[in-house]
Amino acid sequence: MDISKYELNITKHAFVKIDERNIDLYLIYKTLYNGKIKRLGKHGIKFILTGNKSTIITVGHIIGLNIKIFTVGEK
Repeated sequence: MDISKYELNITKHAFVKIDERNIDLYLIYKTLYNGKIKRLGKHGIKFILTGNKSTIITVGHIIGLNIKIFTVGEK
């Protein structure tokens, strides 16, 4: 899936979670462009990037040509 075709929107809630969990914004964009993609239902999408020390997970949905990221997690 080519993410560059879509408009990317990150919600305020996602930025709060990024700040709370001290995740670098570069890792979020790296997850979106290089991570594995898992579809969740009709519009839901999950991007997963596994690294040496942690796994970054972003959850959002696709409607039309927009990807809206709701939340960001780390394992």
